[in-house]
Parts: sequence; C-alpha cells; structure tokens
Amino acid sequence: MNVRRRLIERAVGAAKPWLVRRVGPLLSPRFSAQESEDLLEEVFERADAGVGRDRTHESMGEALMLACAALTVALYRTLLNRGLGSTEARAVTAKATASIYDRMADFPWRIARVTARTPIGRLRRATRVFRRFPFGPPGYLMEDVFSDENTVAFDVKRCVVAEHFREQGLPELCVETFCNLDFALAQKWGSTLNRTTTLASGAPHCDFRWQIDPPAPAAKAAGRRRGVEGER
Repeated sequence: MNVRRRLIERAVGAAKPWLVRRVGPLLSPRFSAQESEDLLEEVFERADAGVGRDRTHESMGEALMLACAALTVALYRTLLNRGLGSTEARAVTAKATASIYDRMADFPWRIARVTARTPIGRLRRATRVFRRFPFGPPGYLMEDVFSDENTVAFDVKRCVVAEHFREQGLPELCVETFCNLDFALAQKWGSTLNRTTTLASGAPHCDFRWQIDPPAPAAKAAGRRRGVEGER
C-alpha cells in the first residue's frame, strides 16, 4: 500500500465522526437511527474500496479531495442501494457535501479578512489560499486569465475530483455535489461567480470568474489613499 493511499484512508477514517454528525440528520426523515448507522457504515466501506489502489497521489491536497470524492460517490450509491430515487439521493448527497465545503471555506476567508483591506483584495487572497491547498498542483492545474480590477479570473485545466467522478461514471453527480457549491462559496466570500463551463460536464476547462461590485467613487478614492496593501 503506498503512502498516498494510506493518507486517503486516514482522511476517510478521520471524517467518520464528523460525517455521522452532519449526515445523520439528513437521513432521519427516511431512516431509523439503526438504519442510518448501518447505512453510514456501508458508506465508509464503499469509500475505502473506491479510492483507487493503483493511483499515485502526489500531494496532501489531492489525497484529501479524493477522499471527499470517494465519500460522496459512496454516499450516493448507498442511498440508491437503500431505496432512494436518484433525484432524492443526489439532493441528500449535495446537502452533505455542501456542509463539508462550507467548513473548508472558512479558513481561507479568515486569512483574507485579517490580511487584506479591500473586497477585491480579500477575494484575491482567499482564492490564492484555496489554490495552494487543497486545490494545488499537480491534482489541480489552473491558469490565470486577464480581467478587470473587480474580477478574479482563472481557468481550471485539471481537476482530480472531476477525473474521479468520470472514472466512476458519475460526472453529473460531480456537477451537482461539487461544482455547484462554488456559487454559494462566492457569496460567502462577498462576490458573485460567473462560470459557463466545467471539466465535469465535458468542457476543456472550468472558467472561473469571481466578481465583486465596483466600489462607490468615494470608497474607491479612499482605497487609493490607503495604498494597495489590501490588493496584495
């Protein structure tokens, strides 16, 4: 067993208590407490089997995101196995992944709020932190795109999560349970996300365009007087 696979298995194992707390309430309308416990045990078994024993993982971030992807696929398939229709199973799975992603997004935003002064400065800082971990190379390859002063723009040329979902034959699940979460993330970070293509849907790249509202003239002038510290 290679080191990266052990990292993924540890990540899955560490997620168990937290996932039980988060997913348990989502299951209670349809399943008894014992049924939910059995269902989650099946999820963990499926996730452990689905991380890919022959795959080489080059970074901690890649290992972490593949663990999340494996758990997502495992939850969806287990819900189908327990009698839920595909629409309901996707909805429950998406709620579970949203709770995980929301927590993951807290750390870069805290850093951005402390270290950057302006809205665009905070947005740039938060996206930079996320692009280092967990969404860093080689599992994720991104290319900056020229944009106006109120936009953070880059294209994602490789996404290891999208690759995993395609390998599992579930690219549409990736869109619903991972890709679509970025729009709520943008709001959390004080911006709006405009994105027209995704790797998961078969495009050659994901075109991320994070935008903030242009500052009012008075605020813009004040920002110039303070300098560019918040933009760095």
